[in-house]
Amino acid sequence: MPRSALRLQMLDMIKEVNMVRKKILVVSLVCLLLITGVFAALPAAAQEADWLVSSERGTVGISSPKAGDKVSGSVEIAGTAISPNFSYYKVEFSIDSERWSPVDGDAYKHETQVNEGALATWDTTLYPDGTYWLRAVVVDNTGNYVVSVPFEVTVANAGAVIEAEEEEAALSWLVSSERGTVGISSPKAGDKVSGSVEIAGTAISPNFSYYKVEFSIDSERWSPVDGDAYKHETQVNEGALATWDTTLYPDGTYWLRAVVVDNTGNYVVSVPF
Repeated sequence: MPRSALRLQMLDMIKEVNMVRKKILVVSLVCLLLITGVFAALPAAAQEADWLVSSERGTVGISSPKAGDKVSGSVEIAGTAISPNFSYYKVEFSIDSERWSPVDGDAYKHETQVNEGALATWDTTLYPDGTYWLRAVVVDNTGNYVVSVPFEVTVANAGAVIEAEEEEAALSWLVSSERGTVGISSPKAGDKVSGSVEIAGTAISPNFSYYKVEFSIDSERWSPVDGDAYKHETQVNEGALATWDTTLYPDGTYWLRAVVVDNTGNYVVSVPF
């Protein structure tokens, strides 16, 4: 083949290679733009669901209220609680992010899964104003569970404010609302007790029916400290509430609370400790 023809053939090949390179470059740019657009949208989507905790055991989270919110009255708590082997979920509050109680008392086991909907209702009027923690827990039928990320909200009703330090609030053990006032002043949180324990405090209500004093090993299942004679039908204002015979139970850590009930069935619960 003549040298000039060979040279022309090589030039044609170079042109074809350059055209292929341009096409590849264009396709690469288009793909890059598409990928950039997708990832640009990801933070917003991810941010919407950053309250969810997921594992093979289930998915759980509280979407409303949000961390730092001020709440009052009857608070609707929304979110998600689902599991492949679902048994139940519960929504809990705490004053210190360590000791937890259900927001809905004895009816804490919710046996229907919720996907971005209403989880529970929290009557904040039963508790003093102040800072509380919230969390949700989904439990599967093997007893395994997933816990949402706890966060703080501020209860801002008209009641007494829980102070951070006990010495700054001599009556921080009292819970007051229009339904009544209740609290245990003795023993105190963290006390070691033995034998026959005198439990003192307050249990009063404008429409008083009775009060009861209860103990628990897990802050969820409660029993009266005085057995069948648990209904105390006389109001007490800073006095003796009940006697607890601790010799009937194994040594260990227990929770205490008092409940005052009015004659319409409404009640106020003291802060468990």
